[in-house]
Amino acid sequence: MKNSMIMQALEYYNIKDIDYVNQCRKCLNFINEHKEILKRFNFYHNILFVDKENKLRELWNYKRVDDLFMETVHPFITNILLLSGFKYHSQNMKKRGFNSEQIMIHKTRVKETLVNDIFFRKYNGIRISQMIWGAYFINCKLIEIGSLQFEYYDEKTIKIHIPRNCLFDISFIEKSITESKEYINRYFHITDYNYYCNSWLLSKQIHKIVDESSNIYKFYELFDVVEGTNCLEDILNFVYGDMKITNYQDLSTKTSLQARIKEYLISGKEIKIGMGRLKR
Repeated sequence: MKNSMIMQALEYYNIKDIDYVNQCRKCLNFINEHKEILKRFNFYHNILFVDKENKLRELWNYKRVDDLFMETVHPFITNILLLSGFKYHSQNMKKRGFNSEQIMIHKTRVKETLVNDIFFRKYNGIRISQMIWGAYFINCKLIEIGSLQFEYYDEKTIKIHIPRNCLFDISFIEKSITESKEYINRYFHITDYNYYCNSWLLSKQIHKIVDESSNIYKFYELFDVVEGTNCLEDILNFVYGDMKITNYQDLSTKTSLQARIKEYLISGKEIKIGMGRLKR
């Protein structure tokens, strides 16, 4: 692993923070000093950015970086893994024929996956989930149209994702879906597919406790929904912004949604993810 390549990647994504850069250098030294870790690093690099055997999705099963490498590693190793794919990103966007707006969005989203866990959540390195999400952008499996992101899953399937802090208004949601068809055809070259969305926003339990006039309720009504597994982690992450809370009494009630979900959880009830197919 060459220091110059990572410095180019930092410049590509406009990351200039001195402490961040220094951590990258320390982690690079760590990787290069440990042959087995370097071997494992290259193995995951290929999964993230070449993925001929479609193993990238399997990485979602890992929660701890040390489990990924089967030993204690420098916490910035996930940052370095993601940064190591920057040349693929440039090449893939060119192959897809992305316009300037989509290129700007892509570089911004990858930068967010590289820095948000460090600067805002104060973690020692980015989570595996952030590394994978950044790889999806680098591999150009995602496009962002208006309020929503659209993932090419296979020739028959487009998955809808709702970015954190997006303008979640049903009129903008519907507009994004309508406008996405042109870009999905242009960039992914498919026309006969279904839209799917797996989200806590499609939870049947959430659907029952929100007002019918709410955007969450109206979003649910766009889909045919089946119930999935417990989604407490998503609730804590996206509704409360704190996945470490274990006592439901400590949950915030700044919004009516937070208050209703808190009451629901305190009562001992479970909230399950909703898996929906967009109604035609």
